[in-house]
Amino acid sequence: MAWSSKDQESNSTFEAPKPGVYWACCYSVIDLGKRLRAGYMGAPPKIQPRAMISFELPWNPTKEGKPMTMSAFYTITFYERAPLARHLASWAGRPLRQEETKNFDPRVLLGQWAQIVVGLSTTGKSVIENILNPGRSEEHTSELQSR
Repeated sequence: MAWSSKDQESNSTFEAPKPGVYWACCYSVIDLGKRLRAGYMGAPPKIQPRAMISFELPWNPTKEGKPMTMSAFYTITFYERAPLARHLASWAGRPLRQEETKNFDPRVLLGQWAQIVVGLSTTGKSVIENILNPGRSEEHTSELQSR
């Protein structure tokens, strides 16, 4: 049996945040395995390890009253210009050390707070453009715990 969505209306209730900066908590890190990816600038396609990091925006509810969520998809590489490496370094507030990248355990991200920068893709969809370090001030920590 073939799957088709041509004859079906979209019943999606997903609400994405508008462009801006949002407080968010990482609630999911998924290793998507190896995926065939289109080549860059005309290069042949290649198989690359992929991951998805998802955030909950607890102070930005949907119309149903549930927290909005956002996810970002990454090729798992720690080359300094790669999106995953840039976002993790920005989130940590410092460059990643070589020993951290050799055997990185993504579970350390779970439950961690961040500020995510949401922008629009060329197709007009909301995307995570950057992940910022939320700071670790005493005032900020107590504010988060009181909510």
